[in-house]
Amino acid sequence: MTTDPDPSSALLTAARQFADASRTVAAANAAMTETAIAFKMADATAHNCHNNALEAHLLDRDHGNSQSMGFTAKTVPAPEVDPSAISVEAEWAKLYYGRAEVAAKNAEIAAERAQEELEAAQANLMAVAQALPPADGDYAAPLHQVADLFDTA
Repeated sequence: MTTDPDPSSALLTAARQFADASRTVAAANAAMTETAIAFKMADATAHNCHNNALEAHLLDRDHGNSQSMGFTAKTVPAPEVDPSAISVEAEWAKLYYGRAEVAAKNAEIAAERAQEELEAAQANLMAVAQALPPADGDYAAPLHQVADLFDTA
């Protein structure tokens, strides 16, 4: 809670802290959303590269020593892809996936911390607002007004 002797100044300070924390949360949530999207895209790319590597491996195996021989054998053209190049591409995709995962986790942590700061700023704002004296200076008046609401006689 702010220890400013002027109640209105303390309230303004607390309100500014809350506003700053609100903006920080909004920015952190936007960053978390963007990194989550980048992470999903890296995941999809990695899956695609691994599927391409598997396909290249299977095609390479189909055109290796297991091919039937003789004049009745089907002539199947060799694949035009380099399995080792596709394997390297898959390794790069793994690296990008790992980096995107780290970025997404860091953004999530930052958003959680920003949310905690927002909650602390909100609690401070509420405490400062509740400590303000009543506008008419009569501290007991609000209690009587509440009691009057329930008085049915």
